[in-house]
Amino acid sequence: SSGINAEYGEMVKAAESRQELKVTELQNKLSIMQSNNEGTKEFIVNLNAENNELKNQLYDLQYQVEKTEDKLAQKEREITKLKSHVDHHKSMMSMAKSPEPDQRNLNKIEDLKNEVSSLQQELKKKEKECKDLNKSISRNEQEFNSALEQAKYYEQLIGELNNEIGKHE
Repeated sequence: SSGINAEYGEMVKAAESRQELKVTELQNKLSIMQSNNEGTKEFIVNLNAENNELKNQLYDLQYQVEKTEDKLAQKEREITKLKSHVDHHKSMMSMAKSPEPDQRNLNKIEDLKNEVSSLQQELKKKEKECKDLNKSISRNEQEFNSALEQAKYYEQLIGELNNEIGKHE
């Protein structure tokens, strides 16, 4: 009977060591998942900070776009006003023997047209930058959402592993 007891003792020891191996294996998996989860959470925090920075840049740019549009409208109003001066001058001069064009205002109009042209280019550039920033922001938001999904998945796995370890301990 002592042979049976010894054999039974060996079986119990083997079962216990298998159990310990299983727990160790589970704890290793758990530690990997927790590390992955920390990495994911850090990624989420950094991504969020980057996106907030991009959004601030976008708001600044949108403000600059509005200011540029205001300047453009103002220059165009000035041009209209000057053109009416030029037209008025022309009608006054029509009675003169040698009509002189309103050169001073014509020159101002030319300058304003150049300003308008460069403001329009500036506006185009800023609108493109806004578009690019919007693309980056939405790309980041997609990454952010998939990282959140990843984190949820890790949390779930960690919970399951903790339960499994609890069963074996």
